[in-house]
Amino acid sequence: MHLDLHSAIRKSKYFGFGVSPSCTGNVRKPEFFAFLAQTKLGAITLSDIPSSTFSWYTGEFYESQSITLELGKVARFGENDHKLLQPTFDAISELISIDGYKDIEFDESDIDIYKSTRTLFKKTNDFHFTFDAGVPNFTFFEKGIHLASDNGQEYYAAEGGEAVVFPNPNVQIGHRTCMLMQPTQIKIVNNQVMKS
Repeated sequence: MHLDLHSAIRKSKYFGFGVSPSCTGNVRKPEFFAFLAQTKLGAITLSDIPSSTFSWYTGEFYESQSITLELGKVARFGENDHKLLQPTFDAISELISIDGYKDIEFDESDIDIYKSTRTLFKKTNDFHFTFDAGVPNFTFFEKGIHLASDNGQEYYAAEGGEAVVFPNPNVQIGHRTCMLMQPTQIKIVNNQVMKS
């Protein structure tokens, strides 16, 4: 198992959330997601394309149950409310102490699940968002809202609306400017959590 622990650089609708990488192997076993639900994270996002993250690398090449966890917002030492991290600390401590997963079923109602609808990449230096790039993660935009422009290429919120995660217009050309997400239901197929 690989838990890549981070603190987000921006505010978020959720104090903590996970980004589950898209790998060729099964990095989304139900018992792993049951453990994640026990951490009391607010949400898990299901990526749909490979990425350059450490959790993608360990999932892809070592077949580990891997996820990136964003825990709170970056702050000076001692300024984050550690009480909000206690459920995550407790879940990880119990996992280590019993040398494996607890015998619990994954209950989707314990955590919000999002599917990746699109990832926007910077094609030119003209790329810009039409919203404040400092908005909190999971800010939701209704269908048809103009999200971004890139040298004549226009991006609008899709059918059903989309939430933005990790918006950053100041990346190099060819790099990700944001992930767009929608709430989703999941199903379990061949011992793997999948979006419905």
